[in-house]
Amino acid sequence: RRETLMESVPEQDKDLLPQNYKENVEHYEELFRRDDLVDRKRFEITDQVADKAYEIIEKLQEKKGSPPTWMQVRQHFDEVDISQVEGMNEVKSHPFTKAALLYRDKVYMTPCLNYCSMVRWNDEYMTFSERFASRFGDPYGYQLDDMMRVRPGEATKTVDFGLLWDTLGSSDASLLEKNAWIFEDLQHPKFLNTLDPESGVTVDRVGEKVAYASYPRCGNSFLRKYLQNITGVATGSDMALEFCQDLQLTDFLGEEITDSQVWITKTHDPKWNLGNKMWKCNKIVCCVRNPYDCIVSLMHFLPTLNQGGQINEKFSDVPEVWDKLVRETTEAHKVYYRRVLNYMQPSCPVHFLRYEDLRTNPQHTLEELFCFLLNKESVEGLNVQKRITEVVQLGHKATQVYQQKVNEAAADKKVPILMNRTIDQFTLEQRAFISEQLKDFNQVFGYCSLLADASQSPLDHTPEWLEEQQSLFNFFRYAESEVDPAKLNLFRELNKQQLEKVIALSKEDKLKEQAFIVNLDKERQLRLPTYPNYMLLSMKEKPQIKKEE
Repeated sequence: RRETLMESVPEQDKDLLPQNYKENVEHYEELFRRDDLVDRKRFEITDQVADKAYEIIEKLQEKKGSPPTWMQVRQHFDEVDISQVEGMNEVKSHPFTKAALLYRDKVYMTPCLNYCSMVRWNDEYMTFSERFASRFGDPYGYQLDDMMRVRPGEATKTVDFGLLWDTLGSSDASLLEKNAWIFEDLQHPKFLNTLDPESGVTVDRVGEKVAYASYPRCGNSFLRKYLQNITGVATGSDMALEFCQDLQLTDFLGEEITDSQVWITKTHDPKWNLGNKMWKCNKIVCCVRNPYDCIVSLMHFLPTLNQGGQINEKFSDVPEVWDKLVRETTEAHKVYYRRVLNYMQPSCPVHFLRYEDLRTNPQHTLEELFCFLLNKESVEGLNVQKRITEVVQLGHKATQVYQQKVNEAAADKKVPILMNRTIDQFTLEQRAFISEQLKDFNQVFGYCSLLADASQSPLDHTPEWLEEQQSLFNFFRYAESEVDPAKLNLFRELNKQQLEKVIALSKEDKLKEQAFIVNLDKERQLRLPTYPNYMLLSMKEKPQIKKEE
């Protein structure tokens, strides 16, 4: 079957995902239904592994005088004699081990799950069941299903998708006032009804299921929080819950949920993740970020496995580890967006946005996004525009999921916050490699400018140049001969075309026919770079104040 389908794939795209969804929708829908019905089980560890972990936590805490980080516990797993502890060899470096330990409900951890203790060190430290109860218990009434996913209980308020759609897409202010209860609690977004009892409308039936795709560390959580605050509805995720416990217990109760209880669902497809779910969408939103900040963020995240984690070491102190990550991530970045542009977009409408635009001009960026989501030429005067304005006026803290990292090297420079702040972490050779490998990406998404002086080096990112630049997006500079004018900021033209497409399809009630099966071909999905050797690194810590006896 795959060989037959390959005949319809252009020669230059033979290395991309090969399936032709449109001609085989029924076949693939059956595949993804079967995948969703698989008898899934949470990752488990043996009693011996759990006891050894408890022992390590206690010893580290006694030695430090304060709770250890989970990264420190993982590092001490490597010192365990695996012949003496059943199951240790299989889990000592497994990314799911922390989740399995937390589900045993004996370890106290901080909200972001980065510090652990066998005693309640202070009021921030809770077991899993305590944190779930404090976050989702009375009066909200949420429950855990048999897979530890958050679900609405009998007393939990849920939202009819048809009602939400009509409210956001209307200019009738009385509708927004009447349904204000949907948006009243930003800390507890609501799930959708699986079936609207009045109209029979669900997000699946009307063909408005949305995948929110991004390469890791490109602002996925930041936009998800905006989407939840604006719509009042939880966002989902197709990643295994063991990867995302910290997100589930803080801001995103829809982790590992892809069904009709959520409208917009996070995915990293076409990147492979252990345990990711297969599901169907009708639209795709893709967020991009400049390569420099993305790579630096990965260097902090992969060793710590913590959303806000930051390593102590300067990257120049571990040059081999850093250089390997730079080169592998650059190549993966290139392939990821090539697949989105060349394969996903022809199969399903895609809207692109830049993380930097969301930081610097959220109102306009979000209005453009909701035109795509609601199939509108403009949201001017609509209730959704009012919701966007209200949320944006709350400031970035309302959408901050974890503490943003600070680049101390750039702190004394007049550099706009969160942009153009990590360039000095890269050697000239690394900059040249990224610039060459991602030349097309940088042009399509506007991360480059032309050299004013042909004799000037495109790598001369001096502090003076950074201070004097007029644009936040001049991360890379190319000679005029290297640039294709048709590609510069091409994403804007693509967005216009895709908006026209979804509006036309919605008028003909054909959006539901735009079926893209997310995470279908796990064998051919892009893999992340290998994890940096965390044994060489350490995590920046904050003082853990002990509760007075």
